[in-house]
Amino acid sequence: MAGYVWKGTVREVIDGPIIPNGVFDPDKCGQYPNYRQHYRYKIPVCDACRKAYNDYEREREARKRAQKVLA
Repeated sequence: MAGYVWKGTVREVIDGPIIPNGVFDPDKCGQYPNYRQHYRYKIPVCDACRKAYNDYEREREARKRAQKVLA
């Protein structure tokens, strides 16, 4: 989806996602925080980041189940 950036009084269309100051680093793909950046900046999620997200959610759910058993 194209983003809009104001340049004076004319609105210019920029193709692709708007990533402020180059925050997104594709070299860090495969980590949960980078998955969140894919989501935040509307970049298609790569397989490594999707796997990291699934692993994170699986561990989080396991912790929740363990807390219910102890309670």
